[in-house]
Amino acid sequence: MVSKKIGKHHRFGKKKVGGRQKPKNALLLSVVSVAAIALIYNYEAQNSGEDTCTSISSVDNTLVTKLTYSQRWDSFAIWLNENTFTDAISNVIIDPELEYRGSVASRNIAKGESVMFVPRKSLFTVADVVDGRALEGIPVEKANLIRDFASVLSGGENEGYDHCILAVCILWHRFIGIHRRTKWSTYVNSLPSYISGMPRNYNQMELKLLEGTQTLALAEGRVRRINRQYRNIRDNPRWLAVLEHFTLEDYLWDVDACASKLSHNVIYMARDMVDSRSFSITINGSDYDSMIPLADMPNHDLDCPCSWDYDNELEGFVAFARCGHDQGDTIMMNYGDKPNSALLCTYGFALEDNPYDAVDILIKSNHTGKLVLKCSLEMDIDGELSEQCLGTLYYHYLNVYKGTPSETEEKLFEYIKFHAEEAVEFYENPDKVNEEESLLASENTTMNTRFALLARRSEYKVWKEWREVAIASLSDIRRCKNAIVPW
Repeated sequence: MVSKKIGKHHRFGKKKVGGRQKPKNALLLSVVSVAAIALIYNYEAQNSGEDTCTSISSVDNTLVTKLTYSQRWDSFAIWLNENTFTDAISNVIIDPELEYRGSVASRNIAKGESVMFVPRKSLFTVADVVDGRALEGIPVEKANLIRDFASVLSGGENEGYDHCILAVCILWHRFIGIHRRTKWSTYVNSLPSYISGMPRNYNQMELKLLEGTQTLALAEGRVRRINRQYRNIRDNPRWLAVLEHFTLEDYLWDVDACASKLSHNVIYMARDMVDSRSFSITINGSDYDSMIPLADMPNHDLDCPCSWDYDNELEGFVAFARCGHDQGDTIMMNYGDKPNSALLCTYGFALEDNPYDAVDILIKSNHTGKLVLKCSLEMDIDGELSEQCLGTLYYHYLNVYKGTPSETEEKLFEYIKFHAEEAVEFYENPDKVNEEESLLASENTTMNTRFALLARRSEYKVWKEWREVAIASLSDIRRCKNAIVPW
């Protein structure tokens, strides 16, 4: 049974924005499905034991390159069945060509019932890369190099490299998996080839819609951060061999083993997979970024998604239904209370009515031009982030100008009003508005175009709301200079 609900608020799904629709030609692939070609790939290929680059590159690449996404998916279904993570969820390919995927209930599920359990041995964290448990099946020499790499760059002064470490790990499992099965190669090969909705993959017309937005600035900042981390690895002779086989083509999941030239683009696609699919979990009091097979399948929703956690007593990742589900209903997770700017840059989609939309307030030094303060104003003016931001701005202006409470408030809202009016004027440009209306009305508008417009409009709505708040607050302050500061 194909869910009537599939398609709402998801990572890759093909949908009418903000609505629910039935997928076209959806393929329900239960965890017990078996594909003959997957058996050939996963079970016969593992019999060969050559570890050298020469032997790997000489393999008949039919094993990988001629497998369709559906066939790789069937292979993953076998792997899931071997590990028995769930009897409540079936996985769905919504569109094989575009590799859109999701999860549905394989039976009726009661509220509060467990929908999946992924044992500790079947997920891997950065710590597992360090101690080698995440590297099963990778040749010992390379595994030791990756462990050394991970132990130096994880945590401490190198905070921020954990996703890079996980990306290197999945690259190596995919590379070795060309010829023989590793513990994680089947899972890695089930991942989508790329995330088309990320701004990095937009065409020029789609990018133009994001010009001048904080969303585009966030996306560009992510690219710069990944580039910087890559250069730090590339420029260290000790770590260069960690990425020695991976060109851009490898990173795009095309098989071109043992390529001699290292491209700076190598880090992007694997990082996209890790950034969009990893979980932050707490195991025995320690926080870890983790890759959790099956748990990364459900798409995003705010309406009664499954709750999840790592259970130290059960020693595994668990997810529970917060609502009852009929067989075939879509199973969803919540990726976090994130604005559309963050959803688009991390997961490649945006929501039509996102209650967590927000814009950033940036204050730079008049002398150096460097950023001295950054906080977020939400669509919800009484939201936690909004209150924190107003409090931060208040004490900033109090320290800088040493004024009275009412004078400090006035400075604060003058700053918000100035930037809000500037932003609203930008978004209300008649030419831009007419272009947006035309694109949204067109049946030929691409999904990425719709996502870009949603992100753009989200920023506009928040700025417009805070312009009105600032105008009203300034009016009150000027009527009564002795207003009490509530923050």
